[in-house]
Amino acid sequence: MTDRQRAVLTFFTAYTQREGVPPSVREVGAHFGITPKATFDHLCALARQGHLRRRRARSARGFILAHTPDVARLRAQVVRLPIITDPIAMKTRVLQLIDHELGAGERLSP
Repeated sequence: MTDRQRAVLTFFTAYTQREGVPPSVREVGAHFGITPKATFDHLCALARQGHLRRRRARSARGFILAHTPDVARLRAQVVRLPIITDPIAMKTRVLQLIDHELGAGERLSP
């Protein structure tokens, strides 16, 4: 792996972790001040080495990290919240959650 490829992979990994999506070819190129073609060549080389994978669909974000060991850990930390558009249903649901968490007869302390 060349020094430039290592730098591209480091940037690619940091960007993906920070933004939640991989950078586009143009974003990688802009970061390093290189042409989209040169960027694409670096990304293809990293894919051949097994560090990145190409997505089947052609898109601006056509490469993803090949190894993402932290994905399972991150998914375990995701909290799913219901979206309730009816205010009356929301009030009922909130009261049910409070009853469930506190149990009958308990009070919230200030």
